[in-house]
Amino acid sequence: MKPRMFKVIVDQERNCNLNIKMCQTARKKAIANIVEDYKEQFNILYDYCLELTTKNPYSTAVVSTKKNANDQDEFAGIYICLGPLKRVCLEGCRPVVSLDGCFIKGP
Repeated sequence: MKPRMFKVIVDQERNCNLNIKMCQTARKKAIANIVEDYKEQFNILYDYCLELTTKNPYSTAVVSTKKNANDQDEFAGIYICLGPLKRVCLEGCRPVVSLDGCFIKGP
């Protein structure tokens, strides 16, 4: 959202009189919080996978990363297969190969 549109909405809904500079600062802070939130969630993924495999026997959880231009790890994908689902599939289902894709929007 552009700062001018933000100003119009805040002025109408909150009955405030903001200037454009305040709106720009608020927007920068909001974007920084969103990006930081993504980074924190990325770091928690490894703990989540470890907890999944610890609490669910025979489960598989793998986080895939790739290096970006700054030689930092970037999220590439995650694979999770729960043990009970593996067992049920192998015991009672026909052999089927299925692929699924999900696109993530954001950093």
